[in-house]
Amino acid sequence: MKVKHRVIVLTAPVLLFILPIITSAAADNGKGGGGGVTYQSIIDGITSTIFQPIAYLLFSLGFLIFMWGLIEFIANPTNASIKEKGKQHMIFGILGLLIMVSVWGIVNLITSTLGISCDGLGSGKPCQ
Repeated sequence: MKVKHRVIVLTAPVLLFILPIITSAAADNGKGGGGGVTYQSIIDGITSTIFQPIAYLLFSLGFLIFMWGLIEFIANPTNASIKEKGKQHMIFGILGLLIMVSVWGIVNLITSTLGISCDGLGSGKPCQ
């Protein structure tokens, strides 16, 4: 019984995110004039609804960690342990931002090399 409960608890939020994407994809497949659900429209919906907000959140989190470390470092000039924590937070924030920008660049390099567009229309528009 607990396994069923866990499955329901884990799949319900995913379905709540994906169901509106699928239903909006049924209204318009991105090429005008309405149409059916295409895989590209579902992927575009998932990307714009789930992955992009998560990426923005992670970038914001990395920036906030860096700023928190900077504030700790500047606000405590006499306390060495807090200054060291501030340095670590700044380093972790910069490393996190560097990794995210690198992954974003690699994804754009791959998509532009393979001629994959992110809008699903074949326009060659790079991924954001």
